[in-house]
Amino acid sequence: MSWLHELRDRIRASRERDADEREMAEEMTFHLEEAEKTYRAQGHEAAAARRLARLHFGSVDRFQEEARSESRAPWLEQFVEDVRYAFRTFSRQKVWAFSIVLVLALGVGANTAVFSLVDAVLFRPPDAVRPQELVRIYGVDEEDESSTSYPLFLDFKRARGLSEAAAIQAGTPVTVVNGSAPAERRISTIVTGNYFTLLGTKPLVGRLLSAQDDVSKGAHAVAVVSYNYWREAFAGEASAIGGTIRVNGTPFTIIGVTPRGFKGESFDHDTEIWLPMAMIEVAVPDWIELEPLERYGFSFLDIVARLRPGTSLEQAQAELNSIAIAADREASPPREVKVLPAGAATIGLEQAPAATRLSWILLGVVGMVLLLACADVAALLLARAEPRSRELGVRVALGATRGRLIRQLLSESLILALCGAAGGIMVAELLRRGALKIAPENFLIPMASATPVLDARVLGLAALTSIACALFFGVAPALAATRMALPNVLRGQVAGLRVFRGLRFTARDGLVVLQLGLCLIFLAGAALLGRSIRHASALDLGFDRENLFIARFDLRRNGYDRARSEIFYRQLLERLRSEAGVSAAALAFHPTVRNSGLRNSTSFEGHVYATPEAIPSNDLNLVTPGYLQTVGTRLLAGRDFTDADTRNGTPAVLVSKALADKYWAGQNPIGKHIGNITDPAAEIVGVFANAKYRTLREEPHPLVLMSLWQNHITPMSVLVRSDLEPAVVQQLIVRAVGGLDPNVPVFATSTMEESLAEAFAQERLLGILLAAFSVLALTLSAAGLFALVSYIVKSRTREWGIRIAIGARPEEITWLVQRRGAGIAIAGVALGLVGALILTRYLQTLLFGVQPNDPISFALAALILLGVSLVAGYLAARAATRTDAMTALRTE
Repeated sequence: MSWLHELRDRIRASRERDADEREMAEEMTFHLEEAEKTYRAQGHEAAAARRLARLHFGSVDRFQEEARSESRAPWLEQFVEDVRYAFRTFSRQKVWAFSIVLVLALGVGANTAVFSLVDAVLFRPPDAVRPQELVRIYGVDEEDESSTSYPLFLDFKRARGLSEAAAIQAGTPVTVVNGSAPAERRISTIVTGNYFTLLGTKPLVGRLLSAQDDVSKGAHAVAVVSYNYWREAFAGEASAIGGTIRVNGTPFTIIGVTPRGFKGESFDHDTEIWLPMAMIEVAVPDWIELEPLERYGFSFLDIVARLRPGTSLEQAQAELNSIAIAADREASPPREVKVLPAGAATIGLEQAPAATRLSWILLGVVGMVLLLACADVAALLLARAEPRSRELGVRVALGATRGRLIRQLLSESLILALCGAAGGIMVAELLRRGALKIAPENFLIPMASATPVLDARVLGLAALTSIACALFFGVAPALAATRMALPNVLRGQVAGLRVFRGLRFTARDGLVVLQLGLCLIFLAGAALLGRSIRHASALDLGFDRENLFIARFDLRRNGYDRARSEIFYRQLLERLRSEAGVSAAALAFHPTVRNSGLRNSTSFEGHVYATPEAIPSNDLNLVTPGYLQTVGTRLLAGRDFTDADTRNGTPAVLVSKALADKYWAGQNPIGKHIGNITDPAAEIVGVFANAKYRTLREEPHPLVLMSLWQNHITPMSVLVRSDLEPAVVQQLIVRAVGGLDPNVPVFATSTMEESLAEAFAQERLLGILLAAFSVLALTLSAAGLFALVSYIVKSRTREWGIRIAIGARPEEITWLVQRRGAGIAIAGVALGLVGALILTRYLQTLLFGVQPNDPISFALAALILLGVSLVAGYLAARAATRTDAMTALRTE
């Protein structure tokens, strides 16, 4: 009958606070004591509730009549009244309401932010009218290249199954000069004249390319610019239309601006300038000799098309395959033509599998964050529902229906959900901006194409997610509370599942176990990625990563031929090496540890090959003398390149130890010859130590270095070793290049440490996310366990008083309480270990030097979680030892 005592206490407090109500309070106390005597003996709590209701509300009949009148009121009035009541309730429980909104905002914000980042990879349709009609066409050859030649595109365009088709060469870097501004490197896309018409795109300003802008080769120097470039370079002025920019030295007239955020059929590249296909040789000058618009054998295009009504993907693919087989000119036709829905091909075929996998991993991670947030919200709602169950019981006794109670609780949950959604949007925008800052340019997921948080689809997801969480986890406790037997409600009893003798397992226990389990999964994932990155940072790369700087430049975009390029390269090295603080400088086509590079079929002296196809392919790099010294790779035998290794001398190469061991094991490779690189065969003049070339994960493998003075290639990377500050070295490089030609832009400047960080960018980003979510999960889990143990302590106050009264020691009381918390913590760790063993295997491709079931990572995660849980439980359990026996005995 604790509810009767509670009411008596309130009456006494009212008597002391307000002398004017003393007489009424004394009368109510008299009736209360009489009701207590009568109904305690009979055990009729429902009748007691009605008796008290008459004292408070006048009569049950009048209360029920008010309820019936309320039920006949318009639904809007009822809703407004429910909302007012909810806000009055929240005003009395500000900390509780704020906690729910904060937890919802964190969970919903994390999911919304990640959805905005991966939307372009997984869900977002192309930027086009009726995108469901669009398809992407790929001509896949024997080397699995997905591009198509221009003449074959013209053949495809005449297919009966296609209503229209356009060709694209995306992600083409060009050198742009706008007036007197310095030369810049911008990303262009070269398209056929019908590209924008096919997509149904309308201009923001001016007009877009048309078929008339793509008729005669080299005769249509017009350009369309993106909204962002228009705002950046021309301050968004309409006068930019009709203005001129120089692209690779050729004047182009700006005719229009695309809509804000326009990406077209592909989200791979952040295009800034669109040029007509007729100007392809201006955009890519080193293709002039290859005749890209005439040769069937030169494939460089992607194709987007619309299917003719009634044509299926299979029918279109069969027709295009037959066209490709018939196109037997100059080179073998593609082995197969692939036709895919445009929505399934918004990123490149080569990038798509890894990007999709990483996107789903990120969604899975934040999905667990949302589940953790929901569990915490449910725990908070249950914490409020248990003491509130008496209120619900009294209202039921007074005639309120379950639907009326659930409607009120739904209104409260809806308000919390909307507040959580608003907070989640702000959190999502902060997380999105942070991810865009720390993600590298070559990140698998196209971050520049991330969907804005204020996009209608993203806002809708945030609202639906928040409402679903609050309603689902809010209604469940409400239904549980309204289903409880009225006598149990009035006694303050809470149902639970009895697991062992004397141990009752409640819903709150289950939620805390779930929180702890999810927390351990986050901790295990963060530990795995942390150990992986630590292994990578301690790896012997075969070169010295410290005080090494890299920058790139491209002379071919400025019309340089081989002779002019060599003069530029030599003068640049002379300038850099003469700078104070620069200890070494060199040029290389391929900077170390990049997921790219040259490969070449190479024959080796002393080895016989049955067919040309049997000749092995090996990695190749072109460098200047002094490259090994600059990067810090040891020369093991022979000599380095010198300035005497020119086109007029004997071709010379350096080989890695892995190559020498593979093809001349036990022999001296110096003086051996390598074929198929130059004619005549090149002589090996030196052997250098193994070093990483493409990725940090690769094992030592064959690598050939050739002298740049004997061969020509662009673009180039300049490498500088210096102990100066990075910003100073960057300025030295820019000044040296600009002093030779101010129209040659320098781009991709970084330290070697930064470059290596990009090699593990996705692992590092995911590790940061998991670490942040681990801290959040650990905080919420510890708070949940603390609240649970505190609730246990409070609910058993009378028991602690009895135990203390009969002589129990404080440490015994602490152990009794701590035992319950420790059991829940152990259950959470066990659940988390099982989940981690299942889920961490999806991180296999992201790990380096660590297995997904690494025992050290799992043990570290379990120890951290157990330690924090035990501390949280101990702090809450100490309250039981400070219980006064006499006060505790009077609580019931």
